[in-house]
Amino acid sequence: MKSYIFLLTLLITSPVFAVGFTDKDDFPLWAETAIELVNEEGLMTGYGDGSFGVDQSLTRAEVVTLISRVKKASNIESNSEVRFPDVIRGAWYEAAIDLAAQEGWVKGHDDGNFYPGNSLTRAEFAALLQRAFNLETDNPAASLKFEDVRASYWYAASVSALLEHDLLRTSMNANFDPGTEVTRAEAAWTFAQLINKPGLTTASVDFENEGLDPLDSRRVAVKPRDFRANKQGYDIARAAINVSAEPASEEIIAFDLSSDWQPLGEVLITNSFDYRADLDSLRVRLRLDADDMGPEEGFFLKFEGPDILIEEKVYSNGELALTGLNYAFDPEAELVLKVFIKPDTQESFYSRIATGKVFVIDATGQAYKDMISESRDSNVRVAPIEYGTRDLASFEFTPVVSE
Repeated sequence: MKSYIFLLTLLITSPVFAVGFTDKDDFPLWAETAIELVNEEGLMTGYGDGSFGVDQSLTRAEVVTLISRVKKASNIESNSEVRFPDVIRGAWYEAAIDLAAQEGWVKGHDDGNFYPGNSLTRAEFAALLQRAFNLETDNPAASLKFEDVRASYWYAASVSALLEHDLLRTSMNANFDPGTEVTRAEAAWTFAQLINKPGLTTASVDFENEGLDPLDSRRVAVKPRDFRANKQGYDIARAAINVSAEPASEEIIAFDLSSDWQPLGEVLITNSFDYRADLDSLRVRLRLDADDMGPEEGFFLKFEGPDILIEEKVYSNGELALTGLNYAFDPEAELVLKVFIKPDTQESFYSRIATGKVFVIDATGQAYKDMISESRDSNVRVAPIEYGTRDLASFEFTPVVSE
């Protein structure tokens, strides 16, 4: 197989940043202007170490705080009668969560808790934005353009509303990815869109009747810069499906054309909810250090676990999605998936030794309580995913038969 590479040179003009974040070289191009805007507006000003943290996942407490800032409602004293037992009195996020409960943006979970430290998924983010900004849609079926959204899903209408109001950056993608956590870069893009839509961001509270002045969003930054629960003196437990990879060895796994399955390590998946959760899918990537090495197409991967045995081909520098797993976890239960690799001996090979690794990209799952209802659909919610180490063992493949 021969590869041809065509180079297209584009002249791209990047915005000049008023504030130089220490990690600005990591900013996605699509997020640069948005980050500059939310920083200038005092909405998302970065961390105390000078970084913005584009890939950092946002928690439920952080997103509610950001929404209250966008709506310029951060100085309003809440009269909410809703009190979540896991919201610490006096915590930096208490006022925003109480206000969100008062205004009907959030309702908490079936057990009465809010889980402020949990990461927010794209599905949950869409639903929260729709409620907080009263987003309506004339086309409730618009979200069905995504292959992973169905009309019966609880977040389908919310996704349609975001599409109609141009608040979904990935509107041209094939999938919505409801279980993917919302990053600070993605949130910055969305909130920048909202800032430029003043008709949507007006606070729902009557400032004049309450005897309060609207707060300038430039003066509401929490110290230290932005918010990070652990920097505020709180260590919030994050209930989630936890995914972590353990390499089979710290040494490089070496094999050749005569080799059978070689162990790359294990993917450990645990349920830290206090009720049942399901693992729906797991996505991994095989990355080689160069295109012209090893098999012209790819390798075989095998995943072994309780009631799970999957053997699939993954293309070099490609992804493999294990879907339809529907693996149920009891609280604190753990699933261990052993991962193996071997070459496809029916292929053609480049002469160069192939070096690379396999790593976890993401996973999706559902969480629900059996004791609430006999129907899973009435309790289901997209489970946040927490990731530990993602890399399995590095490998080295020699395209010859050993003697």
